[in-house]
Amino acid sequence: MSKSKLEELLRKYEEGNCSKRELMLLHRYFDLFQKSDITWDHDEKDQIRREIYTNLQNRIQELPGGKGYPLNLIWRIAATVIIVVGVGISLRNAKQPKKVENIAIITKSTLPGQNLTIKLPDGSRVRLNANSTIKYPESFSASREINLSGEGFFTVERNTLLPFEVITGNITTTVLGTSFNVNAYPDKKNIKVTVASGLVEVGSVKQLVQLNPGEQATYESDDDDLYVRDVDVGQFTSWKDGILVFESSTLPEILEELQNWYGVTIDFEAPRVSACNLRLKFDNLSLKQALDQIKLVTGVNYTFVSDKHVELLGTPCTN
Repeated sequence: MSKSKLEELLRKYEEGNCSKRELMLLHRYFDLFQKSDITWDHDEKDQIRREIYTNLQNRIQELPGGKGYPLNLIWRIAATVIIVVGVGISLRNAKQPKKVENIAIITKSTLPGQNLTIKLPDGSRVRLNANSTIKYPESFSASREINLSGEGFFTVERNTLLPFEVITGNITTTVLGTSFNVNAYPDKKNIKVTVASGLVEVGSVKQLVQLNPGEQATYESDDDDLYVRDVDVGQFTSWKDGILVFESSTLPEILEELQNWYGVTIDFEAPRVSACNLRLKFDNLSLKQALDQIKLVTGVNYTFVSDKHVELLGTPCTN
């Protein structure tokens, strides 16, 4: 988490506007401070905490409803202030911490038709789907924060001191160590987080939900809400093994996925009349083999205009 983001959380806390997720993030920074490897004399660390605690408590007491804040929570937030100001750089009797070097941000992207497996600095791995981008620091220190646009399947190394966070638009997915899939293409109105193993927390500005294996959270941008349901995990994660699974999907929805997966353009002369709810499974098929399956099920024909351009002809089922 950046310094500016943490400062914003502190401001919201003092105003009493923190969401459950934001309070959770502040709690984690308290824990990081408690377990930090910075060299402190015990008396110095304790004195700094007491000093900030007193100042912050006085400020909170002045706010409307400020007396209702639990004391242990004030202690937690007091500790985060130390991190915000650079672990006590400007505070009395604090030792000067070592200068933190700027950490380079690595960007990895895939084109339509490409997949990529990436090993992250902590040993975690991400399988990046087609037409996706991931950004992460070349080393993890105070946090394990990843930015994703598109789709990725994450297998995360467990670290109870540094939660693993995947930021996608308006939501953050947080884990300690588990495997899960995030689908967050920018041209779609929703973001889907599907859990294969372990416990995952998904948070928006309004909500914070916990997911168990076999559960999926969908964030709808139209109403800024999170919805949780039980799913067949394989339907949403088998792509990493070269398998595309469609359940109750329309032909235009399937064609959209095929364009991304194979890196081609598919023109369809009658997309509006297709209301078919199709169940299809493409197990490591070539594009031609996938199109042959669609032809068999729906009755549409196809022709290759070029290696990267396909036209579908005819009117499929219209149930």
